[in-house]
Amino acid sequence: MPADLYAEAVRALERGHGPEAVELLGKAMAASDLSRDDRAQIRCALAEAWLLQDDLKQATEAVGREPEPRERLNPARLSDLWRAHGRIAVAGGEPSRGIAFLARALTLAERAHDSRAIGLAHYELGLCYRQVGDSAIVREHIAKAASALHAAGDKRHLAMVHSLSGITQAQEGRLDEAMAALRQAERLALMVEAGDVLATVCGNQANVALMQHRHEQALALAERSVQLQEQAGTPHGLGVALASLGQICVRLGKLKRAEEALHRALDVRSPAHFRRETTGAVFDSLAQIYVIRGSHEQAAQSLDRARAAYGESKGSGWYQWSVRVLDARVALRRGDAGAALTLCRELSSAPDAPALYALQADLLAVESLLILSRTSDAQAQLDAIAPRIDPSAMSGTWGEFLRLRGRLHAAAG
Repeated sequence: MPADLYAEAVRALERGHGPEAVELLGKAMAASDLSRDDRAQIRCALAEAWLLQDDLKQATEAVGREPEPRERLNPARLSDLWRAHGRIAVAGGEPSRGIAFLARALTLAERAHDSRAIGLAHYELGLCYRQVGDSAIVREHIAKAASALHAAGDKRHLAMVHSLSGITQAQEGRLDEAMAALRQAERLALMVEAGDVLATVCGNQANVALMQHRHEQALALAERSVQLQEQAGTPHGLGVALASLGQICVRLGKLKRAEEALHRALDVRSPAHFRRETTGAVFDSLAQIYVIRGSHEQAAQSLDRARAAYGESKGSGWYQWSVRVLDARVALRRGDAGAALTLCRELSSAPDAPALYALQADLLAVESLLILSRTSDAQAQLDAIAPRIDPSAMSGTWGEFLRLRGRLHAAAG
């Protein structure tokens, strides 16, 4: 194998420079003295380079057919091939098939005693299980991925593991730990000049800052994420960054700017599977804007489009809780407090409802009960909510709680 060309391509991949890697690997593949093992290694690197550019078709062509059951290759190369096929399956909207391929990749990596391949297989499996919503398995794969990639010295992918760990912890409400993990991811990405990873990390930091009600910090991080995605990221990454920026602007009341970012996100060209989930998030945020403006019919239409996009994406169910809360909010604004109350009860009683959305549903239920003149029920509900709110960390939620408490006092005369 032309070692110099391949080594340069690996450095380009480490920095997230897909087009440069494709050019170098194309030259390496043209060499006449390549072994089957060399060709497999180059094919896997080419697939990764195309995936960095969101090009599933080219990645699929690069990696070739699935390995035969009795393929005579180094187990580490076979692990690379199965991992590439697993990533392509997941990116194509087939997480279950991807998990099966990645499990084979992990078994082969362990047989080869290849720390990097072990770590990468665990990381990709963690991503898959996050899509299907199994947080315990995600945590297990994250821990094993971090240990193996640290041993292998792969700082790019270790940064990605810490970033995944951060967003997983954030969704569990462990916000300080999440931000610490994301700062570690940022340091590692900067060390290897991986601009695309840094862009994703900044976007995740923005979302955690938003959950901590640090709105100005969240806005600055979201803007930085968009800039970095424009410079070094993928079309999908840019769409996600713009969707996050739009959501943060909604929370800050910057509705015109939010709409600009959200409509820009809809215009970004990316593969269909990625685009569906981003589209769901965008219409979710647009629905929030219409609710604030009192345009309830437009809000309902946006929610229908968000629901359809989330359903088609076959991805994480996390986002759909936001849609359900907005459904209840729209029903309330339309004057149908009974329907709003039913939706809130269904959401908050769901065993897998995230704590943040269950709390929002319970607050909406209090407002619905007040409109229905069920003052004693509303008071009982609000009393049950009080211990679940930390005023120092949840200023927006605490403000809504105080507003409802004031309405209850007024209703009691």
